[in-house]
Amino acid sequence: MSLLDQYKWLAADTLTLEPLSTMTAYGAPSFSTTSQSLTCYVERKQRLVVTAQGNEEVAAATVYVMSSSASIGTQDRITLPDGAQPRILTADVVKDADGQHHLEVAIG
Repeated sequence: MSLLDQYKWLAADTLTLEPLSTMTAYGAPSFSTTSQSLTCYVERKQRLVVTAQGNEEVAAATVYVMSSSASIGTQDRITLPDGAQPRILTADVVKDADGQHHLEVAIG
């Protein structure tokens, strides 16, 4: 049993991931027509994060995505179990001895 399997019981929620497909001629994001459902745990606790642009922002919550293969970028769109589609501030891969263990996604 992998370490990821041991922690999946903590993740009682599911989010929907829609990767960024392209930007329109007007600069608006266009998302993939295929979405992916991922098991997650949403921790609603504020914390200070540093974005890829180097700005400090307060994240309203952290989403722990239990996947050893998923990839989430800051321009992708996620839909939380309550229907909210928050802005992704950071998306970090957490690794263990076997590689990617889970993702930590800070949302605004």
